[in-house]
Amino acid sequence: MPFLDITGRLQRARSSRKVVLALVHFSLLLDGFLLTVVVPILPDFLYQIELAEDRRKYLAKQCHTCCPCNASKPLAPPDENGLISNETFMNVTDGFGYMLPQDIINENSKVGWLFSSKAIVQLLANGIIGQLTNRVGYTIPLFAGVVSLTISSLGFALANSYIPLFIARAIHGIGAACFLIAGMGILADIYPEDLERSRAMGIALGGQAIGVLAGYPAGGALYQFVGKTAPFMICATLLTVNGGLQFLLLQPSISTKKCLVGESWYHLLRDPYILVAAGALMFPEMAMAMLEPTLPIWLADNMHLEKWQIGAVFIPDSVGFLIGCNAFGIVSQKIGRWVCSITSLLLVGGSLICVPFATQMPHLILPHFGFGFGIGIIDASMMPLLALLVDQRHVAMYGSVYAIAQVAISLAFAIGPSVGGQIVKSVGFPWLIRGMAIVIVVYSPLCYFLKNPPGKEENKSILAGEENGHAMYTNEKEASFNYSRFKGDDVTP
Repeated sequence: MPFLDITGRLQRARSSRKVVLALVHFSLLLDGFLLTVVVPILPDFLYQIELAEDRRKYLAKQCHTCCPCNASKPLAPPDENGLISNETFMNVTDGFGYMLPQDIINENSKVGWLFSSKAIVQLLANGIIGQLTNRVGYTIPLFAGVVSLTISSLGFALANSYIPLFIARAIHGIGAACFLIAGMGILADIYPEDLERSRAMGIALGGQAIGVLAGYPAGGALYQFVGKTAPFMICATLLTVNGGLQFLLLQPSISTKKCLVGESWYHLLRDPYILVAAGALMFPEMAMAMLEPTLPIWLADNMHLEKWQIGAVFIPDSVGFLIGCNAFGIVSQKIGRWVCSITSLLLVGGSLICVPFATQMPHLILPHFGFGFGIGIIDASMMPLLALLVDQRHVAMYGSVYAIAQVAISLAFAIGPSVGGQIVKSVGFPWLIRGMAIVIVVYSPLCYFLKNPPGKEENKSILAGEENGHAMYTNEKEASFNYSRFKGDDVTP
């Protein structure tokens, strides 16, 4: 009967590792999209808010001054967001010797703190989410990520002032923590063999890369030609679809299987190999966090690009990140993750040094591609390595170790925009980026210690047994048995 056939297919889909991987891929795609769609929008939108406020103050001052020139200059109406264009404001103030009280460069600090709010909240949420996944499983935190990102998207769509935008960006931090910790934890759990795990995590991180790739140009183009609301409403709609699929296929519920108790992330933080891997993730992300709020303003001030062009500047980063994630998940496992890490950190540092030398938009293509490519290789190398370190040296529960990884990334995005926004006013954008490049290059030799980290003997023997028994995962029935581990079901293979 058709109904029974649909039910059977649904049950098979719920037991498939590929379905879980696809849902994690889709979730990280939407997280990446919301992360970057704001980059070409918020700096200009906040500047326009400041510009409108400056215009109102100026006109209020002119009400007390008799000036026939002012009456001869008609004012253009505000746009749908209630803002006045820069050209209109300059037409109004032209001829009075009036200087804008807020130069565009000074917007770096305010934009930086707005961008940092996500990372600060995510930094606080990571430890909680990591422990929560160890206690209730991965499906509930993953679904909570959908709810948080949907609220954030709607907040961005409806906000027309700084504080609501700040809150919306902060809520995104909760959802990002849920997606990344629970998503990576699920994959580490259902793909216990190192090679398959590397491939699966590369595919999942590729979803985030696609979202990042789509977010930059979509944000710039939709903001210029449709308005601020459109990209965020699109994201909210896709998140609703994601939530429905998770509810139908993953059936979020509390795990009843508690035969293992994961180690706290405070204990894992004392492992020097985990710290080195987390640092390799943190410093390139910190460079990206500094670029996102400062580069659009530097481009607007030096190259006078259109809004859609500023969004398009980041496309090479996303393309490089996508290629790095997908191509090097397995390659790094074969040639050595420490080799890939050192090489990619040097590539990131060299690419950053080239960015301030650009005088035209095409000059940014190659440095941005190398920058994104290097970050993609690092993520594809370090995410599986963190799970392997836990397998070899600790208890095979992955929520805490991925909480540490996300703490490192959150620190990068908390420190990068806020501190970068302050430093750029003192030393300028070129030296801000060059200084970050030097830090990354100096850190890179530490990855040599990841060459052959020692492990507990009992953990090594268990891991060797899993690799020798890899054939047990080659059919769908026994793959579903492994999948049941994170749902807490008692299933006999």
